[in-house]
Amino acid sequence: MEWELTEVPGNPTPSLQDSTVDVVAAKIEAKVANTLIRQLSQVCPLENLRHVKRVRRHTECDGKSELSIILCVSTGPETCSIQFSEDVQKIVDTYQLCPFTAKVAKCCATSKQEWEEQCKLWPTSYHPAHDFHIIRGFREEELPSIFNFMKTAIQLSKAGNAAVIVDPSSMQIIAKAMDQTHKHGTSEEGSFLSRRNSLNMEVSCINPWGWMKQRTSEQDIAL
Repeated sequence: MEWELTEVPGNPTPSLQDSTVDVVAAKIEAKVANTLIRQLSQVCPLENLRHVKRVRRHTECDGKSELSIILCVSTGPETCSIQFSEDVQKIVDTYQLCPFTAKVAKCCATSKQEWEEQCKLWPTSYHPAHDFHIIRGFREEELPSIFNFMKTAIQLSKAGNAAVIVDPSSMQIIAKAMDQTHKHGTSEEGSFLSRRNSLNMEVSCINPWGWMKQRTSEQDIAL
């Protein structure tokens, strides 16, 4: 059978213009920043915008820095004062803040490039799960090995769900697993146990729901 390897690209970077949220913010003095962060986190936490930093530092042309803090998420086209809860309004009055509206990123950045674009509006946090810049497609010389790995997985899947784990640095299979739920008590269990110490380990699921039955029996006795 002729196989063809197709690379599936990742999700494209969404347009920042279509993925923003309006917030109400205000300029503050640096000496009260920590106090305001603490108070606003209690009375108006940004539950759906945890990736957005509460405070933004902006440097003017003359080198002077200004701090702005997010007071709350905007609820509509109303004037800023109408959108505040009683607790937020109290903070605004106490520190004599002058609210203004701003836009922030709606979702976490999925790439460094997207994060840099988000920070142009308002600083956000970025925690990459991988080094995306090193992700590449498969090389031509890797294809025969990849096809062999797939053949192994297909052979295992004849007995049920199966998976093969490959170490990309050595291009070797380091683990294989298959669902043997319906083969409890067969000779394959002994075969698996005899090979458990080998590098090319095979893992089987003999009775995945057994622990639930055992726990139910124990609960019945306790009652």
